[in-house]
Amino acid sequence: MMESRKRPGSPVEDPSAHKKRAIASATDDPTHTNGVEAAADDAELAEDSNLELFRKEAIFRRMRHYAREHERGRRRVEELEAAQETYLAGMQAIETCWNQLVAEIRALVSVDDIPKSSLRSNAVKLPKLASDIPAYESAVEERRVATRTLVNAFVARAGTAPDNDALQAARREAQSEASRLHSENKLLEAKLESADEQLDKLRNDLAAAEMRVDRIKRERDLSRAPTHPPPTEPGSERVPNESRDASMKPEASKPPEAVNGHKEEESLDEVAVERAKAEKFKRVAEEQAGEIARLKAKVAAQPEDPQTSWLASRTPSEHDITNSEQYKALELELKKANDTVASLKLRLEEVEQAQTKFENEIKEVTTGHANALKGEIAKQMEEIMRLRGERDATHAELQERKQVSALRFAALGEFKTLAAAREDRIQALQSEVKRLKTRAAASEGDEDLYTFLRVNGENTDASYVDDLKNRLQAAEDKAKALQAAIDARSEDAIGGFELEARELYEGAKRRLERYDTVFGPDAVDASGNADLQQLASLLEAKEKSLAEQQLLRQQEAEALDSCYSEIDRLSTSWETLDTQMKSKVFDLAALEKQIADVTASKIRKEMMFYSADNKIKNLESTIKLHEANSSKQLNALHALHAKHSEEQKVFDNERTALATLKKEKDACEEKITGLRKELREANEEKARLQRDLEQEKARVASLTHDYSIRSRNYNALKSEHEGEKEKVAQLKQQLEQRKKFAAVSANESDLQDLYQKSMGALKCSTCKKGFREQLLQKCGHTFCKECVDSRISTRQRKCPACNLPFAQSEVITLFLQ
Repeated sequence: MMESRKRPGSPVEDPSAHKKRAIASATDDPTHTNGVEAAADDAELAEDSNLELFRKEAIFRRMRHYAREHERGRRRVEELEAAQETYLAGMQAIETCWNQLVAEIRALVSVDDIPKSSLRSNAVKLPKLASDIPAYESAVEERRVATRTLVNAFVARAGTAPDNDALQAARREAQSEASRLHSENKLLEAKLESADEQLDKLRNDLAAAEMRVDRIKRERDLSRAPTHPPPTEPGSERVPNESRDASMKPEASKPPEAVNGHKEEESLDEVAVERAKAEKFKRVAEEQAGEIARLKAKVAAQPEDPQTSWLASRTPSEHDITNSEQYKALELELKKANDTVASLKLRLEEVEQAQTKFENEIKEVTTGHANALKGEIAKQMEEIMRLRGERDATHAELQERKQVSALRFAALGEFKTLAAAREDRIQALQSEVKRLKTRAAASEGDEDLYTFLRVNGENTDASYVDDLKNRLQAAEDKAKALQAAIDARSEDAIGGFELEARELYEGAKRRLERYDTVFGPDAVDASGNADLQQLASLLEAKEKSLAEQQLLRQQEAEALDSCYSEIDRLSTSWETLDTQMKSKVFDLAALEKQIADVTASKIRKEMMFYSADNKIKNLESTIKLHEANSSKQLNALHALHAKHSEEQKVFDNERTALATLKKEKDACEEKITGLRKELREANEEKARLQRDLEQEKARVASLTHDYSIRSRNYNALKSEHEGEKEKVAQLKQQLEQRKKFAAVSANESDLQDLYQKSMGALKCSTCKKGFREQLLQKCGHTFCKECVDSRISTRQRKCPACNLPFAQSEVITLFLQ
């Protein structure tokens, strides 16, 4: 159990060097070039080791203290359990003897004239604590009254009675003796309580002294050990932790050399003083125990009165009781129970050993599994750290690529914007070319060219000549197709075409007649009439001009539409260019701000550079000045060195003598301080022991008084018991006389009835099978072990007789002697 409370040892330290900042090393390395750690690291490790060693020492001393206290408590519990069993056995024996006496008297005396309430045998409640003694006395008083009534009836039936005066005198003497013994008993109880208190205080002092001895031994071992471990060579292994743990154990060792002359002697003297105190307290306790034994012997050696002797002579002896059949049967049951207890103890030890072995195996398995899991966890942590490093590197690379991609996308957007602007400009130029071509065709009055340019004006690869050739080829193909169709038709179809042609001719003829009415029949022949010729030429010119103006108007309308679309494209391009200009302006402003920041940073760096340069120059001048002064002082020191050498020798001699005297003075002061402290502690200890001694004396006096009172009460009860035994002996004599005259069958029936009553008193009142082996402390009733165990196992923890609840800890084993 104590091992489970110990804190687990610290893990083995990693022999790798501790990481330190490279500040003062020429090689920028936290360790020296030869592999030995710096002095600061050694000091820090030594402090940590001393702190951990101090903690382990404190825990070790506390565990030893707990172990000693546990051992003392265990011994005390065993002593108390043995005393409890002895007292319970004695009380049960008294109870059995009393019941046998009452049963014998009842067998001889008729119980018809005696009240039943006075003959009822009440169970005696055995005391479990000091507070239960009055209840026990009341129970004894009730049984004493019932027994006295029964004995008086028996004596009255005998017809002879002793002298009342002699009985009264004997009673008065017995009462005085009982009161005297009661007072002595009270005094002894008071002394015993005081002795117990002093014993507890001595135990506490002993525990403190043992811890002090452990601490002193540890200080002595530490004083022997070297203050600093020797430095390890490069590549050598460190000292294992077992050596340090071994130094923690306060084992006996050779006496170390004295530190400052007196430290070890003072430690040994203190240990000797503590041991002397412990021996003194032990002698006092032994003297008190001897005094108590002497008083008990004195009480036991008190002379008995004649009535007590008379009762003792008529009481059955111990030999008669031990030779009875009932006692032998009970003794046999007790042996069986003891054998069962021994076998159960062996089995319990085997089970405990198996449990300990199983726990150790489980601990080893769990420790190995835990170590394996720790190794796996360490590997997983390393893998996680590696993956985290890769993730960080990948993330950084991704950010860089994102920045490059952002720059590329920004440039691509600018290129797209520029291409859109260029495309709009190309479309505007193409619209302008188309407009100029259609204007030129309209100005020339060529409707066919105008139509071609209007349709294919934007197609720069289209050729008007190619278009004419294509249309001519199409017309020829169409004429050939029509000629073939005409040739293929019949005469009827030709007649139909002729009819249509004639209809067209009649229409043309009528329009020509109207034309003749306007211009005259001779208008066709222009040579015949100059005016008509001039008018025809003018009309032809007007018709041509009208056609040109219509073409121009159509071309202007179409040019206006193209101008509107071109204006829209130009406005869009203007907005785009304005946006680009603004973004460029913002970029220019950001660049100017960056340039300003870089310029300011450059100015600051230059200022820092120049200030550092000035400081370096000042330091160089100061160094040169100090070097000059040092050279002067060095020359002066060389000059004074010869003169100072002789004085230095004298001063060294005087300083050595002064140091020796100072060490002697310090040693004397430390010794005086230690002696004063020991004297003060000794005076305090003396005063405390004096107070404890006075308290112990008062306690012993009180215990003696209580013992005397209890002894008197015991003697009174003993005298009454002896009287009862004497009366029982008389009744036995009368019974023997009667048995001589009684029939054999009647004698056998009485013995059988007596046997049945005795066995009924010994058997369990619940199952009527097993003997009474278990006692319930709370109510005092007794039952067999099987009945009590069945009640406990079924959780019906109530007394079968009085229905009073009880706990498992209140069930004790009943012994009969």
